[in-house]
Amino acid sequence: MTRKKPKTASKDRDKEIVGQLTGGVLHEFNNVLQSIIGLAEMLDADPSLPEQAKASMKAIQKLGKNATKIVQSIGERDSDSAATDSAPRETIGALPHIEHEPAAVDRNTILLAEDDPMVLKVISSLLRHLGYPTLSAKNGVEALELFKQHSKSIALVITDLAMPKMDGNELAQKILALDSDAKIVIMTGYLQEDIQVDVEALGLVGWLEKPVSIHQLNDIIRSVVSEM
Repeated sequence: MTRKKPKTASKDRDKEIVGQLTGGVLHEFNNVLQSIIGLAEMLDADPSLPEQAKASMKAIQKLGKNATKIVQSIGERDSDSAATDSAPRETIGALPHIEHEPAAVDRNTILLAEDDPMVLKVISSLLRHLGYPTLSAKNGVEALELFKQHSKSIALVITDLAMPKMDGNELAQKILALDSDAKIVIMTGYLQEDIQVDVEALGLVGWLEKPVSIHQLNDIIRSVVSEM
């Protein structure tokens, strides 16, 4: 007679997995997903791409989003929200196109700080596709220097949290010390509840969990620019 494993054992196993993910694996895994989904979105936007290939790109995006849902469900502490079979799947549509007349013409540049070269390249491409001039930095030190040089034209700073030389938290505090009105969004592969970041207390305007879609980028940028 086969004995069923107790539910508590399953929960303990889930907690063990969560511990491994929050130990650093999650950040790297979400960076990989970010690159896959972002590249698929950019290829899908190519008007020269055959329709059959576009369908394949959409399928890749959906698979990437489903993988994201699974990771997020593992991170949930309540067992009721841990099931992924019934979790809603995000619908992947065509890439959005924003108006080419930003609310602040003289201040619509995005400063992006990200230490993963592929993620930096992909998200920079997505931002440019949305119509925003983009400054790219591979760590916090570079980003701070770029902010000092171009602060009058920068509408929003999007920074990874874990970076060498200067992390996103320190970068945010240094930028806010220079300009208390600066708009900063943290972008990370970690779950917000696992690292206990208080967005408002840090003076940030938003938080993005990787992988970030072009739709999410579009929404948060437009919400910031519209207030300027």
